[in-house]
Parts: sequence; C-alpha cells; structure tokens
Amino acid sequence: MGGAVCRAADALKGTIFLLRFLILLFCFTLTARANGTVSVARPSPPPGSVFLFAPRIGGAKIACFRLDTRTGKLAALPDTLLPGQNAKRSLQIVRHPGGQYIYAFAPFDESLDMSEHPTQMPWYVNRTTTVVSVLRINNRTGALTLLQTLAVPAVLGQITPHPSGRYLLGVGGDNVLLTIGVAQNGRLHLKNRSTDKRTFAMDFSGYITAEYYDWRFAPGGDYLYALVGGWHKDAGSSIGLDRYRVGKNGNLTRFGAEWFRGRVEAELGGDNDFGRVVPRYPVSRDPGSVVAWTRTGKTALLRTRQGAVRVCHVLRGGASLAAASPPQFLLAPRADTGRSSRGFDTPATVAPVGKRDVLYIYDAGYCDTPYETYREVSGGRLRRVQTFRGAATRYSNSRQLIAEPTGRLLLEIRYGRVRDKNNPDNGDSLHVRLSVLRLRKNEPPVLIRGWQELSQTAGWGVVFAEPA
Repeated sequence: MGGAVCRAADALKGTIFLLRFLILLFCFTLTARANGTVSVARPSPPPGSVFLFAPRIGGAKIACFRLDTRTGKLAALPDTLLPGQNAKRSLQIVRHPGGQYIYAFAPFDESLDMSEHPTQMPWYVNRTTTVVSVLRINNRTGALTLLQTLAVPAVLGQITPHPSGRYLLGVGGDNVLLTIGVAQNGRLHLKNRSTDKRTFAMDFSGYITAEYYDWRFAPGGDYLYALVGGWHKDAGSSIGLDRYRVGKNGNLTRFGAEWFRGRVEAELGGDNDFGRVVPRYPVSRDPGSVVAWTRTGKTALLRTRQGAVRVCHVLRGGASLAAASPPQFLLAPRADTGRSSRGFDTPATVAPVGKRDVLYIYDAGYCDTPYETYREVSGGRLRRVQTFRGAATRYSNSRQLIAEPTGRLLLEIRYGRVRDKNNPDNGDSLHVRLSVLRLRKNEPPVLIRGWQELSQTAGWGVVFAEPA
C-alpha cells in the first residue's frame, strides 16, 4: 500500500514538473516573439509555392504572403515586426543575392530629411544615420527571423548588394558611399565610408530627391552604373549615367566617357505645350538608368525621364554599353495629355521563359495600353513577338510587372488612390492590388486570377523567396 502511495506521489510530482516546464516554455516563446527574436511557427507550404515579402506603409512591418504558382492564389502570413525601425517611416527591402537574407531600412525622404539652411545653399540633410535590419528567411515556412539591427553613419537612399553577396553598397543623400561587409552568418559590419564630388539623386531643378537613386552592378559585379547629377547656381543641374570599376574590396573608380558620347540622336517628345508635343531632354542630358539586365548579361534596358526605354548591347562584361537594335522604344505621348510615363515608373521587365529571356515593354503610367513582348535574339538585339493586356484599366494610377523566380507567373501590380468617404479630410490612401498571369512558352501570358488585395503595402518593393 505504501509503495503504491509513493508511486502515485512520484507520478504527481512528475506531472507538476512537466506542467511547469510547458508554462515556462510558453512564456519564453511569447517573449521572444514580442522581441522579434524567434520566428512564428508555420506549416510547410504546398508544392509549387513561393514566398512574397513587401514593406508595410508605416508601422515598421514587413508583410508576408505565400503565392501558389499553380493557381495564382495569394495567402497572407503573419507580418514581421522590426524593432528599432521608425514606425512613422516607410521601409524599403532588398534581398541578398544568395536568397537567404533580407535587408530593411527607411530610405532618404526629401520631405522628412531635408531642412532649409538659414545662410547657405537652400537645403541640407538633417539626418545622420540609417538603421538597417537584417532578417533571415526560413525557406521552408517563409518566416523571417531578425538577426541584427545596425545603425550606419549615413542617410541611405539605396542599398545595392554586390552579385557576389560579400558586401552591400549604400548610397547616401549627403554624397556618402558606404561599403558594408556581409559575414557568412548574414550579419553586417561597416568596411568603408567615402564621399564623392558628384551629387546623387539630384533632379533637374537642382534639389535632392529620392526618385533618382539608381545604382546597379553589371552582371559579374566588375562594373557599376550609377545615375548621378550635379548642380551649379549658374549652369543649373544635369544628370548623367556614370560608370565605375569595382575593386576587390568594393572600392569604386570612375572611368571612361559616357556610353552615349559621340552618338547623334534626335530629342524625344516631352511635355505638352498647349496641345503641341515639344522636344525635351536629349540623350546627352537624359541617358537613362539601368533597370534590367538579361540572364545572358549581353543586353541592358535603360529608362529615361522622357518616356523612353533605351536598349543597349553590353560589351566586355559590362565595361561599356553600345546602342542596340532597336536603339530605343518611345512610349508615345497620349493624345489627351501629350505626355507619357516618367522615369520614376519602371517601364520594362525581364522574365525567364525557357532558355531565353522575354522582355516586356510598357507604359507604366497609362494602364489601358497593352504590354509589348520581345525576345532577346542576341546581345542587344530584340525581336517583337506579341502584345497582350492585363487586368489594369485606365482608372489605375500606375502599374508594374514582376516576374516571380520560378518563371511560371507574371504579377501585375496596380496602384491607385482611394478617398475615404467617411473621413474625406484625411486625403487619399494608396490602394495596391495584384493580378496574376501565367507565362506560356510561345503564346501571350493569360490572366488566371483577378485582383487580390495588397492593401497598406508598398507593392513596388516586392521581393521573393523560393521554398527549400
């Protein structure tokens, strides 16, 4: 009898110990999730899925979704909170070339980061640091784990990963260049800080603006093309496409003449002047900035402020660009307004279809115009294949095509402004939607799923991750 009582007492003690352990584990998990140090457990995705991430507008959060590449259905996953980021600022996210990390930061914003100087040049940058959050992607569940929060000594407008993944290039609104090293575990460390005489992100009126940050490494990473500008009180401002040679440690050396030097090219149509389309900036003042390279690395697409897409042949591994065939696509001015899409829109997308890339040229600002499809025949040579339409209409403010990494789908993201009927004084809010088209080898893409909501996200900042 006594032995049975002892065994019952031992069993009760074991049960109490187990309950205490489970309670402590539960409390630890809640605390870790609140601090952003542990990923939320999620079931494995179904076959044929990719993960999609986009920054929320405000709130210091990243929205996470699972996209079924068989049906085009988008499923929302829990948001990831980023401690250390300012909840009042919009974030930008960049993926590591290896696909396992995401970097999030609040980019330079001229409305918040510029102040009027009482005695000198009208404006100056009033912020001195940028907080960069490093997150690891769980390629099985899509969960994001916060690894590091690092403050770097510059107001960054853009972060560009080197194709090798060994370091990041940070470009600042105060003419600062940062080389940020990437360790094997994904953590960042500052390697070098330098300044450049050329002004980054300078618009035609002579003011710094976030629209003009555009720095891209050529395939292979030996060269970099940067949209830069300069300002002078008498001469005004100018924008150019500079070339840099990239050293082993990420140091940059500007070299050579601009790619367009010596070319004779007519000015393209621009602003509407009382019903008449007038010439605007010539190629020497608006050479364009690189928006895409093909997988072969032999063709580059450049966008301009005047509504054109320039096609260039990439030579010597990216050391130089040459006019291609056709040399450019002019997104024709609309008859009712006399203008076309501007440089801050992205009017070109490259998607991997089969062995060769397919290039889509479109007017991002006018959504009732069709998409044009081209194939890369050889370096710098494109062949027009077909046209097609998506779900966007003329009532959309702008649109963008994005190819997901498996090469099965095209995502059409539509941006619009919606007035809050209950609170009209609050102004318009950004309304982001996504439709899905299936890519087909020798036929136009076909719409398989209509609009799905991406509300309160910055759809232009979407990055993808493939499941392991």
